[in-house]
Amino acid sequence: MARGRATWKKYFEVKHLIAALFRGLEDHAPAISRLMRFYSHEGPHGDMTIIMDKNIPLNLDQPPYDEAYQALTMENVDGVEDKDLGRMVHLLAALTGPVTIHGHTSRAVDAGSGRMLGFDKVRARWGRSCHPMPSIKRPEETSQIAIPVPPFSNYYHMLIDFLLPHVVTCLAHKELFARGLIFCTNREFPAVDFFVDILNQEGIPASTKKLKPTDMLKAPQSFMTRIKASSTEHRYAYEEGMELLEPYLEKVTQNIPGHRLLYLKRGTTKLRKLRNADEVNDMMSAEGFHLAEFGWQDFKNQIAAFRHADLVVGTHGAGLSNIVWKKHGNLLEIFPRNARKTVYLNIAARRQWTYGYHFAGPEGHNQSFEVDVEALRQSVRQQREVT
Repeated sequence: MARGRATWKKYFEVKHLIAALFRGLEDHAPAISRLMRFYSHEGPHGDMTIIMDKNIPLNLDQPPYDEAYQALTMENVDGVEDKDLGRMVHLLAALTGPVTIHGHTSRAVDAGSGRMLGFDKVRARWGRSCHPMPSIKRPEETSQIAIPVPPFSNYYHMLIDFLLPHVVTCLAHKELFARGLIFCTNREFPAVDFFVDILNQEGIPASTKKLKPTDMLKAPQSFMTRIKASSTEHRYAYEEGMELLEPYLEKVTQNIPGHRLLYLKRGTTKLRKLRNADEVNDMMSAEGFHLAEFGWQDFKNQIAAFRHADLVVGTHGAGLSNIVWKKHGNLLEIFPRNARKTVYLNIAARRQWTYGYHFAGPEGHNQSFEVDVEALRQSVRQQREVT
């Protein structure tokens, strides 16, 4: 997961001033801001039923992962979320009363209060989920429970923070979703289609609806989840729910060929590039690894590739989220030595993977860095010995 821009730079942007103007309208002339479909106040629905509320302890700092945890907490750049949670991860899920889904933000709004739905009362920042767009269209209506899918640009956040928590909760409480589910999106998400198929096979009527920016959809209920931890890197905590998906994962991927040794390339990303990527690719190929590069459209192939692999090697990045698809794998994660994170150590510990790390050179512009190819070769060979 990429680190954000410096805070001071954001205050010199024109959109920061525009956001302040619209927030003022919302506070003092809400009728006008609603006509503009601008909503920045976020909070609980007036009619909300909690269906899950539990704490799950972390295990990435326990044997056999404690040594790796200690190494990764030095030169660490993990995001901070709620320090009061300590070693606990808090999972929440709720069904709400009537909402309107707005296509330009793909967010649900409580028509009664005018708040975007959330578990806490906060003020949303200007961005993809908070900006105005007037529309003269009449809202459509559905009888199903709506799940608005935010316009994610990061595969990890889409999969780990949003889709999987929603799906595994639905599978664990099927009786609550008998009226059906409708996933509302404003872009194509093959992963959503994948899970819609699973829900239908489990007897939960499910479908997708793509909303244009000017579209609105009224629904009698919405479904929402939230995972919160002391660090933004530790939100994966629903191991029991993954067991409900296992039969489908096995069925879908059993006829897709794979490779025992998998090296995940960084591809065309702007961040965290390897400056000597060609040399690293040549070495990994010589060591017998299949070199892979996936996009958002390759969802089933990503699942299959990681389920078939005995050893996965890759630079820290969202593509490593795919270790979630099976238990008992083996991961070697590459970091710049001065920018370490524990996000995939957390998933590896939950899914009982063997975990190793390799520290390369320091990161520079756009978090790019260089790898000592021979040192990496030795780390790869050592990691293979525990496969």
